[in-house]
Amino acid sequence: MCRIIYAAEGQPCGHLLRVAGEEKELNVIVENISACPTVIAAWLAGRAKLLFSSTHVIFEQCRQPGNAVLTPFQEHIIGCMCRIPDLVSNALKCSVDPSLLPASLFTELAHTLIRNLDQVYQAIRAGVSCSTVFPATLVGKLALLGQKDVVIPVLVAGLGDRTSGDPLWERIAQALFRHIPENGLEAVLDAVMTYANPSQPAVVRRLLGDLVLLNHKAKFLLTHKAFLVKVPSRRQVLFNLIGYLSGDKLTRAMLVEALLALLDVWSSVSALRHMDHRQHMWLAQVLMLSTQHLDDTDITPLRAKFQNSVMAGIQAHIDSPVVMVRQVGMAVGEHLMNWLHPGTAQPLAFEYELSSEVEELHKLASPSAVQEELKAMCATPTTPPSPSLPAPSSQNSRFGEGLVKTAASTDADSDDDLVPCAFGEDPDSDQPAPPRYLRTCLAALVSPESPAHFESALGSAESLVRAMPPDGAEVAVELTKVLFHLSDTYALSDFTGLRHRAMVGLLVCCPEQAVPYLTSQLYAPNYSIRQRIDVLEVISAAALELSTPQSSSQANIQPRVMVSPSVNRPWEVVVKERLKAKTRVISKGPVKAPPVAVANRFAPVAPLFFFPLMRGYDQPLDTLDLLGQDSLVLGSLLHTLGVVIHAARHAPLLSRMAAALMDFVWALRYHPNIYVRQGILFAMAMMLDVTHSFAFIGELEDELSEVMHWLNDVTSSDSDKECRELARQSLAILKTSLQEVKLDSQ
Repeated sequence: MCRIIYAAEGQPCGHLLRVAGEEKELNVIVENISACPTVIAAWLAGRAKLLFSSTHVIFEQCRQPGNAVLTPFQEHIIGCMCRIPDLVSNALKCSVDPSLLPASLFTELAHTLIRNLDQVYQAIRAGVSCSTVFPATLVGKLALLGQKDVVIPVLVAGLGDRTSGDPLWERIAQALFRHIPENGLEAVLDAVMTYANPSQPAVVRRLLGDLVLLNHKAKFLLTHKAFLVKVPSRRQVLFNLIGYLSGDKLTRAMLVEALLALLDVWSSVSALRHMDHRQHMWLAQVLMLSTQHLDDTDITPLRAKFQNSVMAGIQAHIDSPVVMVRQVGMAVGEHLMNWLHPGTAQPLAFEYELSSEVEELHKLASPSAVQEELKAMCATPTTPPSPSLPAPSSQNSRFGEGLVKTAASTDADSDDDLVPCAFGEDPDSDQPAPPRYLRTCLAALVSPESPAHFESALGSAESLVRAMPPDGAEVAVELTKVLFHLSDTYALSDFTGLRHRAMVGLLVCCPEQAVPYLTSQLYAPNYSIRQRIDVLEVISAAALELSTPQSSSQANIQPRVMVSPSVNRPWEVVVKERLKAKTRVISKGPVKAPPVAVANRFAPVAPLFFFPLMRGYDQPLDTLDLLGQDSLVLGSLLHTLGVVIHAARHAPLLSRMAAALMDFVWALRYHPNIYVRQGILFAMAMMLDVTHSFAFIGELEDELSEVMHWLNDVTSSDSDKECRELARQSLAILKTSLQEVKLDSQ
């Protein structure tokens, strides 16, 4: 361990440190600055700033070529350089000078790197061999520690000017970025694409060279992750990335491959369904801008693949229920088709609304609009975010504008410009009254006059259904159809909950009318996965509510009368109350009335809930394949069947329902999807729990050994923890049933 040597006056012997060497001085600062007094720590911080301004340390390490891997001593020097700014701030705390803050020190270190590369340039011209492994590792380490917004802009600006028209400088810059470690490569490339000048795409080409061809990690980051995984927050990344990949013949071929992979995602219905708006717009922007950088010769061998993917993507976007997705898909699709087939007499043209997103995509397809945007970006250069001065929010700017407008237009104000406020209890308020009749509610849901009418009708639907008169069942099927196909047109805050509760109320109050229609829609064509899962969730909730016992009458609750102490009462009453309050009562006998038996509302209608759900599971449709790719719906179906058979406890047809469910589950017991296996085991546990042991043994007398063997196998070898736990529970229930049968037989 290095210790500071003090002179007689108590000051450090700086000349001894300087004689020991700058590398040794860095080590001394790192090991002693945290434990020194404030005066000594300030002196060490000043020495650290001088060392960060000196190019001697870095240049000495660059003059040791031949090793692609750093020595432990060089790695220790890099660690010291990265740690010193934070150690200085922690040691000096509030008394730290602004020039010694981490941002200032790291900026000084970035400028020192540029000056060091100048020395490397002069040394190479003088015939001295140099290496860029050390500065490249330092840059990667700084970017990995979160300083890419401080270091990379300085490097991009300095190297961009020096590499213009100088092949030697291009070799030095490309060697620098080629030797950056893989763990910091992503951060460095992101910063380069962000802070490079987008109006000069040759700058990124001069800095990176053929890095995307030589480094597999860089190829993955720039051709896959940048397109399909990440969504950049700045517009410059789009122009710099496409400009770099299209700047050379070999990299242009990689851009074509990346576009084919991107089109596969863009044309996938499943990916489109799970993609957010920002990711969808980013894919559309990449496709639109890439057409400006590719020639007809680049896509001629793959024109058929491009056309098939574009046509599939257009169909997937047109089928989307989201308006914005359809508009963006039609705008991108018509541009790509016209780009693939130039000079067509009748180019493809869709009719859609020109929203702001669509107009932005049209600008990317126009070379003149792209050049204007690039000029605007050059007028407002990209600057890294400042940690000390946060940008003013839009709310503050609007507040300031309001003050200016108010001060300028004070004389023009008058009482005639004041708008009366609408108070909440005003009888003339615009809030509509909730509907009182079921048909009125149905009409308001089908053709609402305003968003307020629609929200009021949907909020009142459950209460109206629960209070439905006996002759109101005739509108149950119609109301079920309307609620099932209802869409959140006005973006209500609790649309899903209100619609779900209203449909559950319909199935509870009118099961014989509403349940057959809803179960038939599970296997109907042209429904989305979300709509089919909604059917299963409503059926599960309604089955549980119908199976819950309902009291025949509510208890008569007498209101408690509070007697004021000021009222004159007889002394006998006062004495009795005091004795009653101080008397300990051991038992008063049965206080509550015995429970009253009520009929099970779910038992008569249990077959309506159960058997139609298994009617068409093995018949694939264009939009539903339960035994194929739609494992999510199959798992939800198995959970719903388990809930229904649990609710049908003691139902007359329970044995037939259990036998049908057992056949269904047994055929799917080795399904590869985890969620489906969880549903299978959940349904098995529910069936074993509610089925009487004698009936169960009689139905499964031959398959009983296979069932126990399968459950034991799942308990010991299944990869999912929840599956193993469900198998243990099912096995415990089965063993309990066998023991009961054995005891009863004895």
